[in-house]
Amino acid sequence: MNYLLFLLLQPTLIGGSIEARGAATELARNITAGPVGTFWSGYEVPRVVVQGRTHHGCGGVYRLDDGGGDSKPATDESASTLHMFYRVVDGTVEELQAISSACRIDAGSGSVHWWSGVSVDDSVAFLQQLARDKPRSEIAEQAIYVISQHAGSAADMSLEQFAGIRWPRDLREKAVFWLGSARGETGFRVLSTLIEGEEDPEIREKMVFAFHISDAEGATPKLIALARAHRDPELRAKALFWLAQKAGKQAAAAIAEAVEDDPDLDVKKKAVFALSQLPAEEGVPLLVEVAENHRQREIRKKAFFWLGQSNDPRALSLFEKVLLEKD
Repeated sequence: MNYLLFLLLQPTLIGGSIEARGAATELARNITAGPVGTFWSGYEVPRVVVQGRTHHGCGGVYRLDDGGGDSKPATDESASTLHMFYRVVDGTVEELQAISSACRIDAGSGSVHWWSGVSVDDSVAFLQQLARDKPRSEIAEQAIYVISQHAGSAADMSLEQFAGIRWPRDLREKAVFWLGSARGETGFRVLSTLIEGEEDPEIREKMVFAFHISDAEGATPKLIALARAHRDPELRAKALFWLAQKAGKQAAAAIAEAVEDDPDLDVKKKAVFALSQLPAEEGVPLLVEVAENHRQREIRKKAFFWLGQSNDPRALSLFEKVLLEKD
C-alpha cells in the first residue's frame, strides 16, 4: 500500500502517534511478533449497515484507554467503515474496540500500530480465533460484538456458528442478540432456522427477544406465529409480551386471540398482561371486552386488575357499570 493511501485509511489521532506496520494477512502472528509490553493495534474494515443505520458512533472524539470516556452517541454515522482496535499486553489481546471511522481517536501518550490491507475475512477469522481460544472470557463477548459490526457474509456465518449449541450459553446469547440487532434480514433468517431445533429454553427466549429488536420485515409475523403455535407455553407467553411492545393491529389481534384460544391458562393470563402493555387506544378496549365477556372467571379477574392499573377513564366507566349492576 502506498503512503498516501495509508494516510487516507489511518485514524485521526488527537493524542499518541501512528506507526505503520505494513500489510497484515495473519493478524495473530503480528501480535506475537510485536514488542513486549502494552500497545494498541488497529485496522479498517467495511462497516455493517442495517436499513440505513449503523450502530457504533461517538461524539467526535473516542478515548481508547477508557472505552470512549465521555464520548456521546454520534448524530451522523454516515461513515461506511469501521476502525477496529485491539490492546495487546505481552503478546495477548486484552481488549477490543470497534469505532466509527468518522471519530477522532485519543490514544493518550502511546502509539497505535496500524495495519493496512486487512480484509473482512481476515478480520473475522482473527476475531473468531480470539473467541474460540477463551470462549468464557470477556474478550470472547467483545469479539462477538465486533464481528457483528463487520459488513459481509463472513460476519453473518461467524455469528451463526457462535449461536450454535457447542458454545457456552453466555456466548450464544451474545451471538443471538447481535443476529437480531445488527444483521437485518440475514440475521432474521438464521434465527428463524435455529429456533426450530433449539432445545435450551433460555436460548429460545433470547431468540424471541432478538425477533422483537430485529428490523426484518418478517420479525413481527414470526413473533405472531410463535405466540400462536410454539410447543413451549413459556415461549408463547414471551412472544406475546414482546408483541405488545411492538404494538400495531397485527400484534393486538394475536394477543387477543391468545387470551381467547390458548390451551394453557397461564399463557392466557400472561396474554391479558400483554394487552395491558399495548398503547391505551389499542389495549384498553380489548381489556374491557375480556373483563365483560370472557368465559373464564380467572381471566376476567385478570382483565379487571390490569384495567385498574391503567387509570383510563374507560376502565372507570366499566367499574361504575359493574358496581351499579350489583346495587
